Amino acid sequence: MPNIKRKPAKKPKSSKSSKAGKPAKSAKDKLAAGAAEIRKLSAGKPKKKKVSDIANGSTPPNAIIESERDLSEIIAERLRPSNDVGVELLPGTPIEEFVPILRQISHEAECRGFVMGDLLNQGRKEYGDALFEQAVAMTGRSVATLKDYARVSERMKLEQRSAHSLLTFAHAKELIVLDDVPREKLLKEIIAEADKPGATFPTVKLIRKRIAKIKTPKKARGAKKKKKTATPPYEMSPFESTLFDDFQTKAEDLAKLLRLDDLKFIHGIDETKRKDLLATLQPVRDFGDDLASSLK
Repeated sequence: MPNIKRKPAKKPKSSKSSKAGKPAKSAKDKLAAGAAEIRKLSAGKPKKKKVSDIANGSTPPNAIIESERDLSEIIAERLRPSNDVGVELLPGTPIEEFVPILRQISHEAECRGFVMGDLLNQGRKEYGDALFEQAVAMTGRSVATLKDYARVSERMKLEQRSAHSLLTFAHAKELIVLDDVPREKLLKEIIAEADKPGATFPTVKLIRKRIAKIKTPKKARGAKKKKKTATPPYEMSPFESTLFDDFQTKAEDLAKLLRLDDLKFIHGIDETKRKDLLATLQPVRDFGDDLASSLK
């Protein structure tokens, strides 16, 4: 895990004494109260506030009193890093110490993605689902982005994240659409290819294309296509056979006549006569078109 910038210890804050006999709120109760306050403030405004407005304090949630301990001490005690690809939040971490950890790590560019996702997933188990709404104010990121961090980190195992130094959170976001077995297989193929001399690690776009091929495999080679059953030829009756022979003979005579050069004068006769002749020949044209379409 990269070196996280340490904040100086905060000056002691004056705290108001709790009412006698009233039990202390749990971490889940505090987060739930904060989330409810965010919804209340948002409902009272006609215009929806931007995430940046919440982060800058213009729409402050019900603030959780953060620990007065030095941040470096909290991180050293409460986090167990896993290189740059993950982190473990130790169980029992109080919400007052979780808040400054999450806020600080959200500002570390090299820690985003997997580390943020791990913190959010483990924090949700500790403090409840209201964590995401409060995390908007803590980090300045939208609920959708935070849930994206959590979803990818939850599905991508630590061993897969650290499979190659050039494997990024963006790569992982594409890879998680595959189940564990095909994802593991594709990762091994990618790494083997990338480690060859002169090769480079594939871009997110290239990985997306390879995943698409896995999800929609080609048809098996060598598969025989089903042959269309040929329609048996029509058997003419004796009368139809005689009629066909007569029709074919006259059609051949007409075809011979149409090829004569002596008929070229027809193109120059009166337009009305040409139209009449065309109308006479229309059934012949229609019959020829129907016959041609039946052969397609």
